[in-house]
Amino acid sequence: MKLVSKSGKHVKKGTGALLAEAIQQKLKDLEYFKDSCTGTFGAATEEAVKAFQRANGLTADGVVGAATLNKMN
Repeated sequence: MKLVSKSGKHVKKGTGALLAEAIQQKLKDLEYFKDSCTGTFGAATEEAVKAFQRANGLTADGVVGAATLNKMN
């Protein structure tokens, strides 16, 4: 699954709905997210994003921007 933010905006804590759920699923597939995919970008998702970012040489800010999306894809 390729992740794309159609709005071109960053995805961060507080983001809801389908994009957050897709990010959770991708992180789960990559074994960074252990919880259920709820579609709410909360603290657990933010921590999983940070872990992914650290492991991939990105700035671990918990925000899913272009660089993070590119690495996820």
